[in-house]
Amino acid sequence: RILDDLSGVAIDPGAGAAHALNPVATAILERCDGSLTVDEIADDLVAVFDAPQAIIAADVRSFVGDLADKGL
Repeated sequence: RILDDLSGVAIDPGAGAAHALNPVATAILERCDGSLTVDEIADDLVAVFDAPQAIIAADVRSFVGDLADKGL
């Protein structure tokens, strides 16, 4: 669920858990639909957040890694 301030909440019904997401995490998760690679997600977010590609790419890799570690 995306909130008015562009932050979000991700619900994991299997674990009965909710995860608060900042706007960057929300934008990453929105793009995790199986059609984009991690690099493509990072490239897309560079324009959205007007940040250096290296920083965005590291953030995307870290967040996606965290998702995988949590089984999400």
